[in-house]
Amino acid sequence: GVGVWGVSSFRAHAAEHDLSRIGQGQPAVVQIHDPTCSMCTALQRQTRRALRCDFAQAPVYLVANIRSDDGAAFATRHRVPHVTLMIMDGDGAVQEVLNGVRQRDELKTIFEGHFGTEV
Repeated sequence: GVGVWGVSSFRAHAAEHDLSRIGQGQPAVVQIHDPTCSMCTALQRQTRRALRCDFAQAPVYLVANIRSDDGAAFATRHRVPHVTLMIMDGDGAVQEVLNGVRQRDELKTIFEGHFGTEV
């Protein structure tokens, strides 16, 4: 049981950090994240809670870890700091950039505006 959980957890973590998924047809919420930053961790917690809602177009949640080469390059290319969320359409075009910690309810409202609500 523990082995299955570990493999599943690793796969989920790897998928969440796979920035090549951007622009593959599914909208995305990309967090520019520093794992040593408490504000980043708070934003991540609130974002995950907000994304538990049912949206008409379910977005993929991705993490651009600025401590990794890919994450740092992504943040630099888009000229955004950590503690930032980027909302991207299915083609990978930036729709909105949100800086700073936001609460679940505020994020849910913003996400509903981009991804619609379940019908």
